[in-house]
Amino acid sequence: MNPKGDLIEHCRAEGLGEPTFESTASGPSHQPHFLCVVQLQGREVGRGEGRSRREAERAASQAALQRLGHPLPAAPAVTDRAVRWPIYAELLSNALIVAHERGEDASLEQVRVDAARLYQGLLSDLGVRPEPEDE
Repeated sequence: MNPKGDLIEHCRAEGLGEPTFESTASGPSHQPHFLCVVQLQGREVGRGEGRSRREAERAASQAALQRLGHPLPAAPAVTDRAVRWPIYAELLSNALIVAHERGEDASLEQVRVDAARLYQGLLSDLGVRPEPEDE
């Protein structure tokens, strides 16, 4: 999952030009909060927040992709065998909160899918892999 790269690629493919990313930080230095705004052709197309600049850019890029009608990448593919992702309660809780905040008008099912995608993406970024379930 690389929403920023996907957004740049989508904009190039559609001849829309290069998106620009403007991030601002607020809060104390030990617990910063970032806001990123993505603009395309001088207008805002996405906005995202996070605890790091990268996280905010990722959220803003996902919002921009949705607004531009580009389908978000599917959750990591699961092979024929079922897999079990390890559960890290705080990380899962935060993924649910972010998914809920991003999809204010989304159905419960969409929030669940988005939270699962975020959670699996975060675990993958950290190098955590799912384990096959017992049959």
